[in-house]
Amino acid sequence: MSAPLNTSSAWHELQQHRQSWEGVTLRQLFHDDPQRARHFSAEACGLYLDYSKQLVNPETLRLLMALARARHLEERRAAMFAGELINHTEGRAAFHAALRAPKGSVMRTAGVDVVPEVHRVLEHMAAFTRSIHDGTWRGATGQPIRKIVNIGIGLSLIHI
Repeated sequence: MSAPLNTSSAWHELQQHRQSWEGVTLRQLFHDDPQRARHFSAEACGLYLDYSKQLVNPETLRLLMALARARHLEERRAAMFAGELINHTEGRAAFHAALRAPKGSVMRTAGVDVVPEVHRVLEHMAAFTRSIHDGTWRGATGQPIRKIVNIGIGLSLIHI
């Protein structure tokens, strides 16, 4: 496991940079750069990301990228997509990408293609949801279920 994030030189550089923003306002940033929204936004695959309303400039982005590289983010992302064991607390892969994989895709972890099982579970969840919506699945009293409380208990951590 790597050293704590806040002990790295890249983190300290980012902290020093943050101090230089004292007193800076978004109003001033937009005044100084009328094209700020264009300079600090990105669009791909039908998604639009606007980070112009954050206290960032090109130096901030450079320092954030340096921090990501120092923490080996690209290698760790590649390990996740390769199905490697990165969830050390549970001793397994954190294969979230498989949840979004189209049927017929192949994503292996420990030599096993997990996509068919993921889609089997997703189809089961969809059938369950339909049965709640159409009233065929009923509660203990025999009445249609009107309220659902979902308590998520899963969490996979990538130690960066």
